[in-house]
Amino acid sequence: MSRLFRIRGRLFGLVALAILGALVVAGVELRALDQQLLEDRKVLVRGAVDAAYALIQHEHDLTEAGVITVEEAQARAIKAVEAMRYLGSEYYFITDETPRIVGHPFMHDRIGHDMSDVVDPNGVRLFEEFVSVVRKDGAGFVSYLWPKTQDAVESTPKISYVR
Repeated sequence: MSRLFRIRGRLFGLVALAILGALVVAGVELRALDQQLLEDRKVLVRGAVDAAYALIQHEHDLTEAGVITVEEAQARAIKAVEAMRYLGSEYYFITDETPRIVGHPFMHDRIGHDMSDVVDPNGVRLFEEFVSVVRKDGAGFVSYLWPKTQDAVESTPKISYVR
């Protein structure tokens, strides 16, 4: 009888070890899949921002050629970018280097507002970080937490591509 318990114990140990191994492999695979999905999203977002930037660059080129004024180009670019969406419902907004909101698709009351005091729960000054990345590298990704609610109890991890 004691031999039966030893065999049963060993068998139980082997099964537990196999299950633990399967869980570790599944965890590693899920992490790899999560990383791949993030990289795929980065590629899509970067392409979308580059397309919006090309539109803005075109308006700038028209001003350089003397076809339209700077004010006309800015107004046209802002209107076009505010209307654009990517990945379904994602949207663009435009700031200057102050950083002040120049264009936003639905928060028109924020136009002209200084955004340098917007801080995520980790203390990252979001809009200042956006401007810093553009000044340093011309473009890049910024990771941060965005409050889900007004009271900022819960936050969602976000990543933005700025240019």
